[in-house]
Order: sequence, then C-alpha cells, then structure tokens
Amino acid sequence: MIRRIVEQLAPFSDGDWEAFWVGMESLEIPKGNLLLKRGQVETYLNFLIFGIARLFFTSGNKEYTLRFNFPMMFFNAYSSFCTRMPSSYSIEAITDIHILSEFPG
Repeated sequence: MIRRIVEQLAPFSDGDWEAFWVGMESLEIPKGNLLLKRGQVETYLNFLIFGIARLFFTSGNKEYTLRFNFPMMFFNAYSSFCTRMPSSYSIEAITDIHILSEFPG
C-alpha cells in the first residue's frame, strides 16, 4: 500500500524501492512526545501509519499549529530536511502514533 502512495508522486524501480524500504524503521511514539524540537536539524522522512501528529511553532506565549499529519501521509520539517538548517518548527504526536521512519543517509 505504501508503495502505491509513493508511486503516485514518482515511479520506483524494484531496486530503488528495495533500497528505500530496507532503511525504514517502525516506531511507536506516545502521545505528547516530540519527534523533532525547534532548533534541531530534520534528518528523517516519516510515514504515518496511524494516529495524528502536528507541526507547530511558538511565538511569545502562543503556540501556532501549521499542519496536522494524518495516516497514510509522509511528513517531516521539510525546509530543514532540504537545507540541513535548524528547524523553526517542532513535530509532536498529538495521539499515540505509529510511523515508519527513514534516515536517508
């Protein structure tokens, strides 16, 4: 199922898919835990199997949610992932979540 979702974006050869899939790690993250803290560099690509996560930042005493991530979605702090600069955002599990996570190396 995950391969079908990914291939809606771009086709993968069987060899490329195997190289991608081998690096995936299954993780269960409890509600309230942060997957990424503001100021860290994003190094992972995550695929949400179940639960809900959010991307957010704080300014002053206020918290602003930028995006919710739902099952069958890839997510991360994309700008930090691409630039290798510290993230301006945090990612939090707002329910217990199960993800597949890959460090692309």
